[in-house]
Order: sequence, then C-alpha cells, then structure tokens
Amino acid sequence: MSLDDQYGDDSVSRHGEVGQTNKNLLRRNSQASVTLALHWDDKRAVHEDRMHFELFDVASEIGSLPGNLGETILGKPAGKRIVTSCAAGELFDSWQHNLCHLASPNRFDRSLYEKKQVEPKVGRFYPRDCFQDLPDFHGKAPLAGRITRLNQDQMTIDLNHPMAHFDIELGLTIEQLFTATADSRTSPTRCLEQTGLTTGLKACLKGPANTDYGDDTEGLSRIDNDNDAVFYHMPRWVQHLDAVALDTINKLYRRLIPAGGEVLDIMASHDSHLQDIDINTLYVLGMNQQELSANKAANVSFMHNLNQEPVVMLTDESVDAVVCTASIEYLTNPIGILAEIRRVLKQDGIFIVTFSNRWFPTKAIQIWTELHEFERVGLVTQWMANTGFNRLHTFSSRGWPRPASDSYHGSLQHSDPVHAVWGYKP
Repeated sequence: MSLDDQYGDDSVSRHGEVGQTNKNLLRRNSQASVTLALHWDDKRAVHEDRMHFELFDVASEIGSLPGNLGETILGKPAGKRIVTSCAAGELFDSWQHNLCHLASPNRFDRSLYEKKQVEPKVGRFYPRDCFQDLPDFHGKAPLAGRITRLNQDQMTIDLNHPMAHFDIELGLTIEQLFTATADSRTSPTRCLEQTGLTTGLKACLKGPANTDYGDDTEGLSRIDNDNDAVFYHMPRWVQHLDAVALDTINKLYRRLIPAGGEVLDIMASHDSHLQDIDINTLYVLGMNQQELSANKAANVSFMHNLNQEPVVMLTDESVDAVVCTASIEYLTNPIGILAEIRRVLKQDGIFIVTFSNRWFPTKAIQIWTELHEFERVGLVTQWMANTGFNRLHTFSSRGWPRPASDSYHGSLQHSDPVHAVWGYKP
C-alpha cells in the first residue's frame, strides 16, 4: 500500500476507463508534472519508489507507458492517480538466461576507484566495463552487471535489467497541468525508464544468500577514526537536508509511528522531525548536549557514543518506535546497535531509518561512500533482516524541485532524495 493517501487511486483494466468531466483535463497536447511510483516485492522487503518529473510531455511519453495506461490518463484532472499492475518483463526487459555469463575473477578490473583496489563481491553491481572477458564485449557500456555467484576460479555475471524478475504495480499521479506550446515541446524524458533504471540495485539475491556489501572490519572503518566526542563537541545548528526532503520524512514518521507511543530518536540532534505526531514520551540519544537540550519535542535526553559503547540506556521492550534520521551511515557496529534497538522495542514495535545522499565524509563508514544510493537501501534492509526485524519495507522519493529558499537553489536542481527502510520486532 502506498504511503501517500492524499490521492484517489483508479485501477486500470486492460479495457481502459471513461474519463471525468473537468475543465482542466490532461490532453494529448498537454504537459504536466507527474510522479511515478513503483511497488514491488523481492521476498525480503516490499518496496515503493517514487520519482517526480516537473515536465511530462504527454505526446512524447504516452507511448512508453505499459498497456493502455497512456490512453487511460487522458481526460484526467490534476490530483488524479492511476494504478496498473504489470507482470515481470512487462515494464522492463524480460529476464534472459543468455544474459548471464561465466567469467574469471582474474579478469575483473579492480581499478574502479583511483585510490583503492576494488574486489568483486557476490551480490554487488558493477559497471559492465569492470568485466573484461564478457562475450561480444566492446568497450564501455552503460548498464551494470551483478555477480550472482563467485568462487576463487569463476563468477557468474547477470546483465539483465535489475527489475526483470519482479511483478510491479505502477502508479502515475498527475500533479499539475500545463498547456503545451510549440516552443515548449521537448524530446522524450523517458520517465518510466529513468524511474526503474537503478531502483532494482537494492533487491536481495534470489535464494537465502546475503549480498556481500563489504560491511566487514575494513568497510566499517572511517577516514576519521578518532573519538566521535571530539567531532561532535561543538553544536551544529543546521538542518542536514532541504525542506522538501524533511517534509517527506516527517510525513513518513506521521504515517508509521503509533499514536500516543513511546519513541526513541537515536543519533539525535535539535530536531527529531516529529512535528504534528502524537507522542507520549520522546527519548533522544545523541552526541551533543546543547543540541539535545534544544530539541523542543524531547522529554528525556541521553548523551552517549553508540560507536564507543553500543548500548541503549532503556529497559527491554520499553518503546513503541525508534527512528534514525540521516545518521545510519556513521555507525561502526550497525549489527550490534540494531540488536540493541530490537531489545528496547516492544513486540510489533517499529524501527525506521531515513537517509539521503549527504553526510560528513570523514565520519561515514567507508563502504557507504562506495555503494550506489539504492545499494545502500539494500544494505540497511539486510542489516534489519539479519537482526531479526520482519515485515520489512523500503521507500524512496526523488526528483522534486529544490525549494527556492534553500541555499543550494540554483546550483542543484532537485531536492535531496529520501530513502527509508523500516521493519517490526516480531
């Protein structure tokens, strides 16, 4: 189910649907801002991925939509959301066995990064030009390949589209309508292709095997391994994400956190992003007491370094929800700390992790900086699965315009992307 309940959904049959009567309806010569949403399930987690497009040229994009969805959106007003179900291979290329190749690990190009040798790892995605002995391989190619099996002598590389295996529910929301002119006509943006191009990089491997993300001792190291108390000694009175991203996070927390609950915010600061949420008690755990004291929503604060001592100072099964906002990438013992979070959660309690593509470079764990942003979603999902959380979900939101009030407006086109992973204590 979608997190967004502000739109009415229209399910699309293969026979289409009668349009509504409205003075401002989507026409074939229209342009619009739209949001596409993909819902899919990789058997470990249920995923929802949204991508917003400020300019959707109906005439050039309508033919790329599956089935009769393109015709169905015609005649609809702004605010309408249309949903259709697509079998595996219908939205993106079908999975083909002949796109799986055997190769030698010795022919893997380890010079992906200038200052670090990259070793092939099972489950990871790599640019195709890293694989130097693929059949009919000619120079660089834009698609990634996934290593699905690996031993000392041989590896299997899957070059299929990352979403090829999955049935997908596709939603299209018409946000705003514009009248197209001859001057405003554009070449196709390929909205659907862009939306699904990288989201599949968070999918788990088929079968019971885990992806080797490299989150071992070296992968959990940082550029600055000094005591975090030194780094966080001075307060930082800033928001780490722009206003659109923070609003998305707040809406997510409002939707998922149970009313009247006991809530813990780990790695907290002066703002827990819990506006308009009915909370009984908010516990905040962070590294700077001035910031924690300035958190107006907090009832109880703990200044504590989780990387030095992975212990949460609460009793067993004492909170209904735990949130971690834009900070999971700083944990050097994530499995130990997630186990602690599971301990303090009540049965059916929820743990929600949100993050973006911004962090303090010297304090983020090494592997975080090397992964694609959707692989990071897969990494956090795997951490939750490995520490006993169930009913796992992910959510991503990208492509919204950066607010004019933001300091990066003008230099960055889009708002900060938001990624979330959550699960429940069984």
